[in-house]
Amino acid sequence: MQVAVSKFSGSAKENPETFIRTVESAKGLYSWGDAQAMAFAGLHLKGKALDWYNIQEPMTWLRFKKALIGRFGLEPSRMLAALTKRVQGEKESVRDYADALCTLVRHSQDPNLQSTLRHFFMSGLREDVQRFVKTRRPETFEAAVAEGEYFEDTFLGGVAAAVSGHPSAWGKEAPATPILPTATPAKVLRNSTNDPVDSITRKLEKLSLLVHDLRLYLAADSQPDDRPANTWEATARPSVARAYLAEDADE
Repeated sequence: MQVAVSKFSGSAKENPETFIRTVESAKGLYSWGDAQAMAFAGLHLKGKALDWYNIQEPMTWLRFKKALIGRFGLEPSRMLAALTKRVQGEKESVRDYADALCTLVRHSQDPNLQSTLRHFFMSGLREDVQRFVKTRRPETFEAAVAEGEYFEDTFLGGVAAAVSGHPSAWGKEAPATPILPTATPAKVLRNSTNDPVDSITRKLEKLSLLVHDLRLYLAADSQPDDRPANTWEATARPSVARAYLAEDADE
């Protein structure tokens, strides 16, 4: 049995921890000592990582691991840049995307790390998943991930279907990238789930429409009107909120 170890160059796309774990796997498999592990790691460095290694003083395996991560690990400024660029791939599951973000922030000392993760996670989600998760208003990173997985399981037929574009959730051949109707997600879900959270979402949506309608009424009422009271007529366009509530009552 052999352990495949790719050479580590120290580029921004590489993870020094992954390299070290691979070397330690070989170390354990072949019962190497620290000196043998150091020699093996040195043979699998290249580019600027090898240049850095060649100017180091002799060191223990433990010190080498810390020094390599300190030199080629993700700095805070690079971490934010990487988080900004990292978005969910077309065939990447919600959980895999979340795990990738956690890997990027593994050395962060940010006291608000969970809020940071939630922000970048939601910003980088695919558009269909993002629309749904935003309507749920998750307060934590894990809650946002759970909502994304719920959408994936309910509307995309699970992780395997989301990754492969399986048509099980569509009843016919699915498009290359499954897309929900462009209607508001809460309305799409109105007849598809008995989830109590969704019920609250619908009520909040109705309340928002009522508030909007009331503001329009107050704005119109504040304008001077010289017409006699008995000549007043309602606007041609019916109340959005009342129409919406009437529609909901009929269902």
